[in-house]
Amino acid sequence: VQNCDVEIANIDESFLEELMNRLGVYDVVNLSFGYRRIDEAPLSRTDYEVLQSQGMTLSDYTRVFDERERLYKKIFASHPETFFVVAAGNGVPMSFLGSVGVPIGGQYKVYPAVFEYENLITVTAINDSAFDFNKPKTYSIPPYANYSSDFVDVAAPVEINEEGTSFAAPYVSRLADEIKQEHRSKIKA
Repeated sequence: VQNCDVEIANIDESFLEELMNRLGVYDVVNLSFGYRRIDEAPLSRTDYEVLQSQGMTLSDYTRVFDERERLYKKIFASHPETFFVVAAGNGVPMSFLGSVGVPIGGQYKVYPAVFEYENLITVTAINDSAFDFNKPKTYSIPPYANYSSDFVDVAAPVEINEEGTSFAAPYVSRLADEIKQEHRSKIKA
């Protein structure tokens, strides 16, 4: 399993091309990050400040993310034998509530989670209280976690002190690798 848990700001064309060059040796790649395109939703004050601080215009931003998406799609399509595990993302910030999970797709898209490839597994989080055997089993998505019956494939636990779907993705990556190793002759990604 290759873990690619990096800051989205550090993901550029050279990172994605290096990832693509190394993929031949990996069965499962954990991409514990996601991003939304600010050109697809109303521009928040924070988004505007980020653009300004980087000296970017909205068209500069759109061009950069169009290229990243082209590279992601190229990676997923050209490596059908590799599972890519991606986080569904964390919700939109609400001042006094913290982040609130939203259904991904439609107006609020999280990339690369909304791409549709057979070798792409999108993960959301479930509360670790679901695994406390002293309590009745309740499986609930934490308030910050994004969800979708169209794009999310599976949910995995997060610890109490962890908050984010990025923490759930490695569980699924490990399980996907174990399944793939055990059933190598029967499974394509």
